[in-house]
Amino acid sequence: MSRPVLAFLIAPLWVPLLFAPLMAASINGSWGFSTLLLTLVSALFAYVATLVFAVPAYFLLRSFDPISVWLALSIGFIAGLLTGIIFAYGFARSLGNPAPNLLAGLDMGALILMAPGAVGALVGVTLWAIARPRPG
Repeated sequence: MSRPVLAFLIAPLWVPLLFAPLMAASINGSWGFSTLLLTLVSALFAYVATLVFAVPAYFLLRSFDPISVWLALSIGFIAGLLTGIIFAYGFARSLGNPAPNLLAGLDMGALILMAPGAVGALVGVTLWAIARPRPG
């Protein structure tokens, strides 16, 4: 299996790995069916976001000079941020609630959006570390 394919299979696993403990803690500290379901949904969102954002970015940028770690980190952060916004709106709407205004209190909205952005950056750096061309 090629390194890029391996990278696109492994890197998105950071999302359920990091969000599962948060989800379990928010649901009375238990690891029940709800936590498992939310973990699977987060994995699905991670792989869809990778397919939508990371794969096109990878194919676009691989034709240029070697991709720097900072570019991978930045693209990952933006992809995580956008995925977090989409998830927040979709989750609220699926529960029949109005769409959340994440930027109403700019400091709290920014804090809420930092988590998916940071995890996206971690996914981006992991993709870069596994898939980058090796010298020689």
